[in-house]
Amino acid sequence: MKTILLSLILLCLFLGSFAQKATIKGKVTDSLNKQPLELSTVAVVDLKDTSLIAYSLSKKNGDFELQRLPVDKQVRLVISYAGYQSYIHNFNFKKGDVIDLGNVTLNSKMLNEVVVRAERIPVKMKKDTIEFDAAAFKTRPNAAVEELLKKLPGVQIDGDGSITVNGKQVSKLLIDGKQFFGSDPKIATKNLDAAIVAQVQVYDDRENDPDHLVSETQVQKIINIKLKKAIKKSIFGKVFGGVGSRDRYEAGGLFNMFRDTLQVSLIGLSNNLNHTAFSREDLNAQGGFDRSGGNTSFNGGRNWGGGIEKITSGGFNINQNYGEKLKLNLQYFYTQRNNVNESANFQQQFLKDTTLLTRSTNSRISNNYVHTLSGLVEWKPDTIRNLRYNPSLNYNSNSNTATSSGNTSNNFDMPVNQSVSNSWGDGHSTQFNQSFYFHKRSRNKSKESFTISHNLSISPNHNNNFNNNDVVNYQRPELSDSLQRLSVRTSNNASGNLDFSYRYPLTKKLFVDITTSGIYNKTSDQVFTYDRKTGGFDSLITNQSSNLKRDQWTENIPISLIKKRRS
Repeated sequence: MKTILLSLILLCLFLGSFAQKATIKGKVTDSLNKQPLELSTVAVVDLKDTSLIAYSLSKKNGDFELQRLPVDKQVRLVISYAGYQSYIHNFNFKKGDVIDLGNVTLNSKMLNEVVVRAERIPVKMKKDTIEFDAAAFKTRPNAAVEELLKKLPGVQIDGDGSITVNGKQVSKLLIDGKQFFGSDPKIATKNLDAAIVAQVQVYDDRENDPDHLVSETQVQKIINIKLKKAIKKSIFGKVFGGVGSRDRYEAGGLFNMFRDTLQVSLIGLSNNLNHTAFSREDLNAQGGFDRSGGNTSFNGGRNWGGGIEKITSGGFNINQNYGEKLKLNLQYFYTQRNNVNESANFQQQFLKDTTLLTRSTNSRISNNYVHTLSGLVEWKPDTIRNLRYNPSLNYNSNSNTATSSGNTSNNFDMPVNQSVSNSWGDGHSTQFNQSFYFHKRSRNKSKESFTISHNLSISPNHNNNFNNNDVVNYQRPELSDSLQRLSVRTSNNASGNLDFSYRYPLTKKLFVDITTSGIYNKTSDQVFTYDRKTGGFDSLITNQSSNLKRDQWTENIPISLIKKRRS
């Protein structure tokens, strides 16, 4: 009964608050042919500072409706459509107002039209692109781009920095149309100033779907940050630093230079605070510096393994455009991690009339060095051809040493056991990846298309690990033991594929797709584990060793019918 009563009270409060707001609706049509204008932008802004209050896009039949609008406040309704004069009207809504504007007709703009006054439109719809005017969304002084994006209708930023627009994942964030901050947008959203942004554009990611066959519900989004004209030819960045007790320190900087078709970015940081200055989430795959769109791995980030970790990393990124047809990217990143972990433990165990006292110490030192070089070549000579090539090279070397000792005695000052162990290891790995994509669409009305795609990955690795363990049992000497073991692992992995696809439209919505695909995988993994029995490591442990080799070739020639969904 209490639950029902509480629900009724909450419902009444909701309906009461809803009734205190205003609603406006109508239908947008062309003034000449009276046809509905689908996807017209309908926005309500504050008359004082033009900040956006609410917005919507008209439906296929031209209808629109905005609810829960503020009352007793001067607002402005702006209805716009590309190529048409905007409809502008001021309102001061009262509680419970429901205003039906009926048909709102828009006049097409004339070529010889004289513009007397420019009205700021907070939201525009340009073909398949939604454009937000950054000035219509007020942010705090020195706010980052992330704060600006959070104010945009339909945009949500999760705690890990990932972005969704109307529930759809954002695959990449561009700066003036360039992948300046890579497929992970966090370093841009957290470090660029919102004050340098002119517009924010949102559109579908059709990079690998040129024929628009992916459903609207499945396609991801791209956010393009358009900078103010004054910033497009400027130098800007950030520098930070600090010191603390116990020799703790942190320092870093981000530098950017824009010159028309050239973009240069430098990043550097160092600290012994167990985290990167920009956090792993900010930098992602090369510290968020993976601007070439590759899948390289950044080894900075927070240290979850304990100890004191010193991180030093830095890199550069260069984007160069040669006209509108050719875009080049080159990126290098270096990361060094040095970790020291020391611990001591004391434990008491009570067993009837005996108390066991156990003391242990542990020490571990590890070093990791990573070099990553990657690039991107993108060529679009015309509207029917598109070529993209993305190579990357990663080299990783590491070493570690660890020692531990422990002893147990009882309350009668009698030793029970003692153990000493030490280990070391080193290794290195190299990984080369490349991807190639070419798409061509016919010039004739048939809209047939041809696609070539290729991926290649080669990754040789080598690791050595040595362990030495000595255990002395004073109560039962026959259980004392000593073990010295060496493990050597060498692996070589290679995989690649080459796909050819021909697509021909049978109707406007039905396509026949013929694809030939070749996939090759080669794996070699050798693990040899030895015990020291005489002078050297000459005793192979077969149950802890393996020698795996695998070669696989797959070829497919599928023929399929694809139905194009509405987009």
